[in-house]
Amino acid sequence: MADIGFTLNQIRQLFETEPEKDNTAALHDLAMNNAGNLSLTRSEIASQAEVPESLISLLCDNGLLQPLFIDEEPRFDKSAISMVKAGLAIAAAGVPFE
Repeated sequence: MADIGFTLNQIRQLFETEPEKDNTAALHDLAMNNAGNLSLTRSEIASQAEVPESLISLLCDNGLLQPLFIDEEPRFDKSAISMVKAGLAIAAAGVPFE
């Protein structure tokens, strides 16, 4: 579930439901809530993180930043901005990407 964009808190909420209860409705609610948070494009992430859009594309191409696709368009939530900024801070501190 984390691989497709659910937060750890959302996963925890799903698994806190009663075991004998059908989780389909809870999963649907989480998916709809999660989809609503995925509203930022690559260019919006780049603008808000103050980096070139080509860097966002490079991060995506190398699997370091993973969008979800909505209508075949890559979308991100606001946490992608802080992830990009944190990655830049790590690089600036001299930590090698390897």
